Amino acid sequence: MTPPGPTVSVVIPTHRRPSLLRSAIDSVLNQSSRPQEILVVSDCVDPEAAQLCEEINSSSHVRLEFIEVPDIGRGPSSTRNFGAEQSKGTLLAFLDDDDWWGPKYLEDALALIETAGVDIVVTWLTLELNSTPLPGPAIKEGLTPRDVIVRNYGTTGSNLVVLRSAFHNVGGYDTSLQNKEDTDLFYRLLKSGARYGVVQSGQAFQRHHGEVRLTDDSPDRIADQWRYLAKHRSNMRYRDLRHVLRVIHYMEAHLATTTRKKLWHRVAQLWYSSPQQFAESLSRLRP
Repeated sequence: MTPPGPTVSVVIPTHRRPSLLRSAIDSVLNQSSRPQEILVVSDCVDPEAAQLCEEINSSSHVRLEFIEVPDIGRGPSSTRNFGAEQSKGTLLAFLDDDDWWGPKYLEDALALIETAGVDIVVTWLTLELNSTPLPGPAIKEGLTPRDVIVRNYGTTGSNLVVLRSAFHNVGGYDTSLQNKEDTDLFYRLLKSGARYGVVQSGQAFQRHHGEVRLTDDSPDRIADQWRYLAKHRSNMRYRDLRHVLRVIHYMEAHLATTTRKKLWHRVAQLWYSSPQQFAESLSRLRP
């Protein structure tokens, strides 16, 4: 008897964005390879999202479940992990509520898992800016844990399909991180021995819109940079450490409320820059 093929559970974390959420769900329902289920997980009480999911589920060919966990703590890591725990598929596919997939996204990912025997599939991103598609980060194959410990080459919560066993082997997303959680997860997966493959179709669409994204500069994002540094510092090379500190001081300078603080962080940013970065930074400062 031929063993059954892999089944896919799609996990969508959401936070009070019903109009964007509908588009994300519709993109999953329009897949050429249908998932087994869709789990929409909200970290707050959200009547609009609940009603939307109920309406879609009543006429959908895929089981759609809406789950509210308002006590779980704000942030996508907790809601993604909760959805993964509640799911039944052998594969987990994550999609943020403000992004969407092209119709062959899952088909291409499943084909690569079947033919290459990889544990993870990362799909090239397409950025959507004011409804205009632009090429996004295009991760290459063969990256090592050392390569990805501080730099994200194009892994997000919307273009990753991973074996459930590999995901749970590393404990899922780090719930202490609201930012850099994608970099952290991919690094830990590779370090655990999981293998990845790349789909170059650009079928994962990341929206750049007027609403707040967790990737916007903020004190919370800076705090997560420090947490990430503390967590992985012992495994970083000196140049990795300099890269992280340069990024932190760049963000600190951007948010500084006084000229003195801004100047201090700009100097620190330059200190941790490479000669080329130093020259580029100086050229931008010239009138």
